[in-house]
Amino acid sequence: MSHGLLLRAKTAFPAALGATVAASVDLVQHARPAVRGPLDTTYGLCEHTPPAPVFDEGTGEVRDGSSARLSRFQLQAAARRLLGSGHRVSTCLRRPRTGLDGSPTLGVPICRRLDSGAAYYTGLLVCGNAWACPCCAAKISERRRLELIEAIRRHRAAGGEVLLMTTTVPHTRESCAFELVDAACEATRRFWSGKVRERAFAGVGLVGTVRALETTHSDANGWHPHFHSLLFVAGGLGIVALDALERRLFTRWARHVVAAGLGTASPDAFTLQGGELAARYVSKGWGLAEELSKANVKQSRAFGRTPFALLRDYAAGDARAGALFADYVSAFKGRSQLRYSRGLREHLGLGREATDEELAQAVPERTDEHLITISPRDWVLICRLELRGVVLELARTLTALELEHFFSTHRSTAPP
Repeated sequence: MSHGLLLRAKTAFPAALGATVAASVDLVQHARPAVRGPLDTTYGLCEHTPPAPVFDEGTGEVRDGSSARLSRFQLQAAARRLLGSGHRVSTCLRRPRTGLDGSPTLGVPICRRLDSGAAYYTGLLVCGNAWACPCCAAKISERRRLELIEAIRRHRAAGGEVLLMTTTVPHTRESCAFELVDAACEATRRFWSGKVRERAFAGVGLVGTVRALETTHSDANGWHPHFHSLLFVAGGLGIVALDALERRLFTRWARHVVAAGLGTASPDAFTLQGGELAARYVSKGWGLAEELSKANVKQSRAFGRTPFALLRDYAAGDARAGALFADYVSAFKGRSQLRYSRGLREHLGLGREATDEELAQAVPERTDEHLITISPRDWVLICRLELRGVVLELARTLTALELEHFFSTHRSTAPP
């Protein structure tokens, strides 16, 4: 087996499972016809520059290379260990759905796209939690990003423009995550409510807004919740008009930050930017999708860690990072990651907004190749050894017979 593949196996899984994963892939390699080439080349798991992320409309996956996909399954397993069996992430992409009559399923099917070769499981429960689950978050955030790009395209085609407003609140390392996020959401609610708001936007022609909630954490300053708001306005603004609007909006924001009990807002924590920057922000996926699509890249501690960077550190043995991630999940539970203002979706012809769970469990509306159905016994073993991601990578190019060889090998070699 190649050195590159072994490195990937050891970095994508806990040390205790690295040898199991590497040995499993090696066994399948020797079972394959030699004409199909070396395993690490065929599967795309060797050390090479990964392709740019591509959203697969059929499977709902973000196709960003084997390493990132394996990392998402690893992070989901870490979240399961951290949050416990009572959290929905503990059953996500692990527990098969039951039949309409409550009867158990006969196994877990793997399907493969005929065009791209991407493999995916069907018939599994998903949690649809964009805050806590790396696997669901990748699908949800990317699908919402694509819809947002379409919203901007339609608005601009009608002569409108989109501005990007970023707001944050005073915070310290001692700030409680739940109380801070709750107060930030209250300040935001106050900012966007009331008829007084119309005076702040006088002459701008505000059509609607889309708000995205994010957070990072740094050792120096604690939690840093912030909102990115896309302002859909009637037309473009010159530099002078944009500066004047920014001053009016900051004055209003600062007043509501004080009313929410958060102290004095800094002008440096409030920005209003023009259309091109707004489009660039959306194209990168409002932070979350970018973080997930670059699963092996860790942000500098000097600038703060995203929640999934905290989870990654926990998986590497950082207990404090795990405690912070658990606090974050509790503080953001039930909150909307992305919110359209009333009437904006109808104005743009976007239709009903799908829920996070609907986006996470959406299935392709076409016929793909049914590759194999994993037996309940084998599925239990795959979950126990955390091989769900590896199996999907193998399924990209293996035949059903070769996959069956992979499963049978584990039946005889897996520890009790």
